[in-house]
Amino acid sequence: MFYGTGEEIPVLKMAPILDREKRYYADLGIKAKEVTVTIRADAEVPTGLVQEIIKLAQEAGFEKFALKATQKRRE
Repeated sequence: MFYGTGEEIPVLKMAPILDREKRYYADLGIKAKEVTVTIRADAEVPTGLVQEIIKLAQEAGFEKFALKATQKRRE
């Protein structure tokens, strides 16, 4: 899994990062439930990982999600 900074982070270690993002938006006066979390995945990402990151984000208080999926063309 890659975070917006380009660093690779395992999904199960995303909870503290999502909490940090929630605090960031709270400092700006924006509630987490108003923020859209964009999740990008390609055909190689197991569905379970996408579901797990959504679950972690929901636990942090996020409610809106945009999923962007791409399928790599095999040559």
